[in-house]
Amino acid sequence: EKAVEEARGRIDIMERQAKMGPHSERVNDTKLTDKEERRFSIVRLMDAMVSLKQDRNQKVIDAAGFELEVSREIESRTGRPTGGAYVPRQIFNAERRALLASVGSAGGYVVGEDFKADQFIGMLRASLAVRLGATTLPGLVGDVYIPKQTGAATHYWLASEDTDVTSSDQTFGTVRLSPKHGAAHTRFSRQLLRQSAPAIDTLVTNDLTKVVSLAADNAGLYGSGIGGSPTGLAYTTDVNDPTNFSAAIPTWAELMVMLGECALDNTIGLGGAEDGQGNGTVAWLMEGQQYSNLMAKSKDAGSGMFIVDGSGRIGPYGVGVSNNITTGDVWVGDWSQLLFATWGDPEMIVNPYTSDLNGYIRMTLHHYMDIGVRQAKAFCINNDG
Repeated sequence: EKAVEEARGRIDIMERQAKMGPHSERVNDTKLTDKEERRFSIVRLMDAMVSLKQDRNQKVIDAAGFELEVSREIESRTGRPTGGAYVPRQIFNAERRALLASVGSAGGYVVGEDFKADQFIGMLRASLAVRLGATTLPGLVGDVYIPKQTGAATHYWLASEDTDVTSSDQTFGTVRLSPKHGAAHTRFSRQLLRQSAPAIDTLVTNDLTKVVSLAADNAGLYGSGIGGSPTGLAYTTDVNDPTNFSAAIPTWAELMVMLGECALDNTIGLGGAEDGQGNGTVAWLMEGQQYSNLMAKSKDAGSGMFIVDGSGRIGPYGVGVSNNITTGDVWVGDWSQLLFATWGDPEMIVNPYTSDLNGYIRMTLHHYMDIGVRQAKAFCINNDG
């Protein structure tokens, strides 16, 4: 009977969630103070959630009193019941993880005075596209429409003072962002969750962050827009796509054609940021083997120079390297034109039953995000076909 009641309760929760939708109330990201953020332990929270479902160890549950209260506050504020727990998105920011890892052996926490919680996008900080300069939009509510100019007004010279100016209006479009439901699945040993060292919290958080950030990168570049997935650059209309490379390893001239495609659309300059022609968010992006190939490939027959120069750049721009990139693909663009949007705080569901025979606890992290592109012509992709 108990199992039946629990199942009914869970079904009731899911039905209420379905009626409310993912963003029926204000679901802006929760903002903890510096002190509260340092106090929050995702490992304590997971351990307490297991105890609540199994042995109801009051000592373990009490130890996570703060974390459980934060989750209840998010649930109350958003009006979205959960069968698990909510985790403030800022807990997953890269700066926090680095801090905990570096001071664990020193016996204390040091926080810079310029730390501001609302500057962090959380899990997406580990995304390579975000580090290259993609624009992040956290804490959204409802669908979001971002205006973009699609056509400019026209300038005319007048033959005389009596000549009328021909009317020409700017044209505008919009980028629509709506929450897409994503989930990351992983598992941890029961013994690991009983550790209290800050380094264990960092280990667990890093693992969750890696799963979500890789998915975000893949969605930003290759999301198909099908089956609930966001639409990434590869499936966005008007991204520059010149004639395919003649071989798997492109030549210097073929790479410069890619830059030229974007320059013709007035989206990037050819001189780089140091010449005032870039804003620091223009970069190449490719997988590791292709980068190695270009480090060893000569620009031409006589100069003795390589495509990737001694500073690791190709022409005026730096290179991002990720094995999340499809083999052979080379991207270049102004990454500030790629938008990563998030709604609310992630929801964590802990399942201590599925792998109970081997002592593992399964955890699923649910979150909402979307991808948008403001200026598709600011990007170019190519490969050998």
